[in-house]
Amino acid sequence: MKISDFTFFDNIIGDCILNLTDYTKPLDILNKYEKQISNVTIYITVDDSFSIAFYKSGSISIYKDIDNIDINLLKLLKQGL
Repeated sequence: MKISDFTFFDNIIGDCILNLTDYTKPLDILNKYEKQISNVTIYITVDDSFSIAFYKSGSISIYKDIDNIDINLLKLLKQGL
């Protein structure tokens, strides 16, 4: 998850990337920084590994070899949005 305008210290503000893979309460973090989230990336491992990034703008990026992207996966993602 990428957070924009994160306050590190009193006068230090920047972007922050958080890895919530092993965190037991990721939804708490999502709720806390909801207005500052610029994108969330999900890593999926089934038979093959790939990641899907969801951006605040509504854009989606799928990171995987284009020849191996399953058209049914794309249809499923479109239905979910």
